[in-house]
Amino acid sequence: MGDSAHAIFPFFGQGLNCGFEELNVLMGLLDAQHEEGKPENWNAIAKEFQALRKPNSDAISTASKRHFFVLTEKMADASWVLGRRIVEHLSARYSPDLFLSQTQIIYYTHIDYVRALN
Repeated sequence: MGDSAHAIFPFFGQGLNCGFEELNVLMGLLDAQHEEGKPENWNAIAKEFQALRKPNSDAISTASKRHFFVLTEKMADASWVLGRRIVEHLSARYSPDLFLSQTQIIYYTHIDYVRALN
């Protein structure tokens, strides 16, 4: 669960958040089995958990690697910084929900990592 279970760059600071999300998914799977009156089938739970969480784990890994590139390469690129400032200006001026950077989506919304990267 969480950052101890993911070999990802730490540059998005999402390890704890991943852990909370994964516990929520795991509890949902356990609750579903209890509601159906079934005993806990850990093999089935593990397979379903893997199917549900793997895409998001891969996505946050990709996002973290990209963020590392931004921190090390793009922050010194004037055109990239200008683009970022334009997004921030549009977001503040018109609607924070219409103009969000990928970082803002990941940090400040409940949108999953797969959708945030798309």
